[in-house]
Amino acid sequence: MPDGNVDTTIHRDLRRGAMFLCRVHPSLPDYRFDIIGDSIKELHHLDHEGDGDLMLMSQWGATGNVGHDVGRFDPAAKRFVADSELSGLGNIAGPVPGRPRIRQYQTRYFGRVEYCREGGHWVEVRSIMDHPDSTGARIIREWRERRNGRLELIRADTVADSLR
Repeated sequence: MPDGNVDTTIHRDLRRGAMFLCRVHPSLPDYRFDIIGDSIKELHHLDHEGDGDLMLMSQWGATGNVGHDVGRFDPAAKRFVADSELSGLGNIAGPVPGRPRIRQYQTRYFGRVEYCREGGHWVEVRSIMDHPDSTGARIIREWRERRNGRLELIRADTVADSLR
C-alpha cells in the first residue's frame, strides 16, 4: 500500500476443510484441529492458566451474534472439559489482552462485559451496557465495576436512541 500500511490479514477458503496444529500444553503433543465446512474452532488461553481452551462456534446470526461451545483444558485429566458457564454466554470476544479476563459483547445496543475466573467460576467484574429507558426514546448507558465483592454502578448517561 502506498502509505506504508500493509494488510497482513490471511484469507483462506475453508469450504473444503483444513487442518491446523496447536500447542495446548507443553506436556502434550500438538492438538490437531480439523475444520470441515462451516465448523470453526479457536484455541485461546481464556483463564490465563497457561493451557489452551477450545472454543467451537456453535451458532451465528445475521446481526453478528455468535455462540460457542467452550472446553477448558484440564491438565490433570489431559483433556478438554465442557465449560457450561461460558458455553451459555454467547458473543464471547475472547481474552482481554494482558489481563486474566474474557470479554463478552452484545449487538442490538452497545454492551461489553468482562469476566474473570474466581473460586472456580466466571465472575462479572466490569460492564458497559446500553438499554432503552421506559419510553424507548432514549438510551441509558451504565458503567459498572466489581468493588468489595459486588457489582456497583459507577456512572450512567442518557442519550437519544440513534436507531429510532
